[in-house]
Amino acid sequence: MRDHPKSIFRQVSLVLPMAALMMVIACVTATGQEVSSKIDPVAFDVKLDVVLQRDKDDWCWAHPRTTVIPNSHDVGKPKVLMTINREFLGESDFFTGTYVMQTDDKGKS
Repeated sequence: MRDHPKSIFRQVSLVLPMAALMMVIACVTATGQEVSSKIDPVAFDVKLDVVLQRDKDDWCWAHPRTTVIPNSHDVGKPKVLMTINREFLGESDFFTGTYVMQTDDKGKS
């Protein structure tokens, strides 16, 4: 025999608040404990470079997203990928397709 939709709703409406309460209790318990391990800071440098410049006034580059892919053969030379879109100015959220750029020498070439 199949459950009536109202009885299923009643079961869900009881289970969800209990699950939320259990998550809150778990978070409070976890944050109340002292962290015994130390985290060592990681040294890094930040350098600002202009990758692309627009050459016309009717569009601009928008939504750049980058990621670093480790190189298993040479740890010091990761691959860096960037995706970017062109936005046409004066239009309402009109973007072109996604462009992809990559470098294996940390952007030197």
